[in-house]
Parts: sequence; structure tokens; C-alpha cells
Amino acid sequence: MNRDKDTDVAKFLNSQGALVVEPSNAFFSVIQSCLVSYGMDSKKIIMANTYKDAVAILKEEKPRILITEYMIGKNFGLSLIDMHDEMYDAFSRIAIVVTKESSDNAVAEAAEEQLDAFIVKPFSGADFQKRFIEVVKRKMYPSEYLNRIRDGKEKIKSKNLPEAVVIFNEAKKLSQTPTLACYYLGECYLNQNELVSARKEFAEGRKYNSLHYKCLTGEFDCLMQEKRYKEAYTLVELIRKHYPVTSVRLGKFFIAAVCTEHFEDMMLFYEMFTNLDYRPPELIGLVSLALLTAGRYNIRNKDLETAIKHFELASNVTGRSVETLEKIIEEWLKIEDINTAERFFKLIRGDDVGSAKHIQLNFKIGVHMITPEAALEMGRKIVVEGNSTPEVTKRVVKLAIDTGKATLAESLIIKGAQAHPEIRKELYDMLEGQSK
Repeated sequence: MNRDKDTDVAKFLNSQGALVVEPSNAFFSVIQSCLVSYGMDSKKIIMANTYKDAVAILKEEKPRILITEYMIGKNFGLSLIDMHDEMYDAFSRIAIVVTKESSDNAVAEAAEEQLDAFIVKPFSGADFQKRFIEVVKRKMYPSEYLNRIRDGKEKIKSKNLPEAVVIFNEAKKLSQTPTLACYYLGECYLNQNELVSARKEFAEGRKYNSLHYKCLTGEFDCLMQEKRYKEAYTLVELIRKHYPVTSVRLGKFFIAAVCTEHFEDMMLFYEMFTNLDYRPPELIGLVSLALLTAGRYNIRNKDLETAIKHFELASNVTGRSVETLEKIIEEWLKIEDINTAERFFKLIRGDDVGSAKHIQLNFKIGVHMITPEAALEMGRKIVVEGNSTPEVTKRVVKLAIDTGKATLAESLIIKGAQAHPEIRKELYDMLEGQSK
């Protein structure tokens, strides 16, 4: 590179700000010295030690240069880069990952476009400077391939997908590893709901780099939309192990696990769920349903200990809501495990205690533990006070008939039929059947 280009780099950097997510003061000093030597204002170079601080600084300061560790505690540095990517397009920002292990390099390299470079510790000031300046110059003087990618992305923005397809196909001929062109071609087809064509492009991109972040997640999302859950699940481990997982994609992990009966992974996904900074209501409902399904699967397979664990997690997800606990209790009642049903019944708290559902569940469990006469009296009060369901009403009427209380049964039928007219005929048929 010539002196004029070096001057251009200095001018470019002089107007920028940088966020360095680095717990080591020594390495921060090396990075800072390099940036300052190329004209950056030291006041615009901000250091963050934690992921939480980095997120706050990124949102407030919006620096165009982001240099981050691969892992920040339990969080991926790539999560910060995803946020950075939403602020600026790939051609006007710089994102660099610092890794402690050479094995991270393949992953960092696979995060093409989102990530501009990766550097392995330990490194000297000269090492960092060389890599950093290479990145800046690539931004300022992109290759013909990257220029065509930029042109194609502009066509996508303007909703001109046919022309974008032409451009990305041209771009594929300009690189020996056109993963990015494959990805954007796949996006074009996806936007036109051509799932098979989109998936083929994503899969082709992964032939050049099997871990390519965008192609990997694109192929997974296509397979999920096509309901090809078994194939989709083969990609889950790759994504989970190497990349940050959004709440939306984690929801898809749960769906794929349920549809392929990989219930052994539920605990792992639940841990990922608890580590999310924000848990959307839709995801909470989905996770609860997945864990309930896992518990039912365990019961069918006689693995009651694991069923209890899955049901406990399901109740925790929804804050021990009475609706979730009702579903769990019903499963234990089906197999007449009254003790476990009662165990979950005791988890009902707060305003739910004394509610109609609480009273109904107390009755359903109680009929297995008290005399028929006592159960009948409990059920009678539920029906008379208007807290019954069709199922409970039929159960109480049957108790009255079985204990020879025909007159009481008839009065309960009248009350029950008023509350639940859809079961009127069934209730009277019960009484008539007994009289015959």
C-alpha cells in the first residue's frame, strides 16, 4: 500500500469512535496505542470489561469500530457484533474479534461480513496494527466481488429482487469461495418464498465453509419452514456451540427437539432460555409447552423421575401459573399417581389459591383420598357455587348416583345443565341409565 492510502486511512480513523471489549488493561493499551498512532482521538476509544457494559456503551455511543473478545464471560462477542450490524452496514463499520484459542479462528472466519478479522492472543502492537490496517484498507478499497455484493444488497433494499439475483450470480463467479453471494441469493429466494431454491443456495455456501454463520442459520430456518425437522435438528448443535442464539431461534430449537423427540436436550435448551436477557411472552409459552410435552413423553416411557424434572421446569417458566400446574396434575391423575399430583397441587400460590381451578383440582385429587360421601359433599358445593366444569359436574353426578342419592343427583343435573347446556343430554342419560 502506498503513502497516499496510509494518509487516507489516518483521515478515515480520525473521525471514528471505537469500543474495545477487553478485560486486560495490557492488551487494551496495545490496541489503543495502535489506533491513536493512526490519528484516532484517545477520548473516542472506550474500554468495557463486561458484556453488560459493552451493550450499554454500544447503544449509547454507537461507535463504528468494535473490537471484542470472542467470549465475554458466558456471552458471545458475536452477539455484540450482531447489534453493531443493526446500526451500520458492513461497508461502513469495522468489527474485529480477539480470540484466546486458535480453535475459535474457524468460527470467527465463518462469521463473514459481520466480522472483518480475528486476532489470536498473545499479539504484539505490530501484529495488531498490521491486521487492523488490512481491514481498514479493505473497507476503503473493496474488491470487485465485494462491490458486487454491495450492489446486490442495494437492489434488495429497493425490492428489486430479480436484478439482485442476477448480480449475486455474477458475484459468485468473482470468488473461489463465494459464500456471501450464496447467502444473499438464498435471501432473495427466501423473500420470494422459494424455500427449496433458498435452501440450496445456503447449502452451497456451506460447501465452501461448513460453519458459515449466515448460510448455516439460513439453511436451518429454511428447513424449519419446510417442516423438515429431522434435518434441521442436525444443525442445532453447530449453531448452539459456535454462535449466539436469539430468542426466536431458540424457540425453533425447542420446536425441532419436540418434533424429533430429542427430549434429552430439553435441560440444555432450558439453560439457554434462562440465560437470555429478555424472554418474550411467545417464547415463554412455547418453552412451557415443549417441557410439558417432554414430561408426557417421559411418563409414556415410564421415566417418571425425568418427567417430574421437566414438569417442574414447565411450572417455573410460567411462574407456577395455575393453568400450567393444572395440565401437569392432570397427567399424574391419568396414571393415578396421586402423591405426585398432590405435590404439584401444593405449588399453587397467591391469588390462585381459592380460585375455581384450585377448587376443582382439590376435588379431582381429593376423590382418590377421601370417602365417596365426603367427595360428594365437596363436589356438591363446587356445582352449587358455580365453580364446576363439565368434567367435574359429570364426576359429581356419578358420585351421587353411585352412592344412591338419586334426588341429589337430579338437582345437581339441573344445576349443571344450566351452567353447561352442552352436556345436558349426557347428564340425563347418566340418570336414566342408572334407573334402568
